[in-house]
Amino acid sequence: MVLANNCSSDINAWISLLREFYEAMGLKPDTDQLERYTEGLAIEQAAVDHFVENGKK
Repeated sequence: MVLANNCSSDINAWISLLREFYEAMGLKPDTDQLERYTEGLAIEQAAVDHFVENGKK
């Protein structure tokens, strides 16, 4: 996964945590799916942050 921001280490930490959870449950995690999921969450959070910082327009 390639990210152009400084939060990629945070996202990688979440991916690792989710992977460990899946493995603890006896499941084999799909790393690509976990990356897409966490990337989507990061994009959603960026939109929320932008909205909060700039107010309703």
